[in-house]
Order: sequence, then C-alpha cells, then structure tokens
Amino acid sequence: MEDSAIIGEFGSPDRFRSVAEAKAAIDRLRELFNGGSGVAGFCLAILLCPGLVGGTLEVRAYLSQFGDECEALYRKSFPLLTQNAETGSTEAMNCLAIYYQTGLPPVERSLDTMRMWDERAARSSKPA
Repeated sequence: MEDSAIIGEFGSPDRFRSVAEAKAAIDRLRELFNGGSGVAGFCLAILLCPGLVGGTLEVRAYLSQFGDECEALYRKSFPLLTQNAETGSTEAMNCLAIYYQTGLPPVERSLDTMRMWDERAARSSKPA
C-alpha cells in the first residue's frame, strides 16, 4: 500500500465508529509497519496514544489498552520514516517534519530540521 493511501485510510483515527473497525485498522497498520512502512508505524502510534483520538466511548476504551505502546512505536517508526523519506516518500517527509516540530521520541525539537523536511516534502510533491 502506498504511503499516501495509508494516510488517506488511517490518517483520521476519529473516523472509527466501532471497535471492529478500530481493530481492523490496528491489524492492517501493524502488518504494513512490519513490512517496512514508517508511515504506517507513525499512524499506528497516533492511533494508540492516549488522548489523541476521539471517536465513540467504546472505541476510546478499546484503544486505551494499547497506550503503553505509543512511545515505542514512535521510536521504531523513526528509522523507517527516515529511510522511506530518503527514497522519496512525501508522506514520510511530512511525518518527519512533525517529529521535529513536536520533539517526538527519539528526536529533540528542532524547527530548523522541521523546516528542512517540510521544504523537501513541498518540493517532492510538486509535479516534474
């Protein structure tokens, strides 16, 4: 699955209306992440981080059991995102910009590095 499709399908975790939908999304994101997609790992981390997802009370209660995985997922996703970005994934570049903008583990906040990734993503997304 292309990174843009991952963002399109899983980039808005508030859309899950049932536990079954959330579970299916988690399973699919884990599969993509294990296959080398840093973007899938980033989306999974956001989905599982406490307080970042809205949705129904039932879905939030279900997702709360995974909260302890959040930081580890950010850390494991980072090298994959870097590799994906270096091979041209605009979505991975955008995710890296967010890492540096907010200081997500394992990086320190750096607005200069955030701007660099943001500019690279902007150049990458323009048609040739």
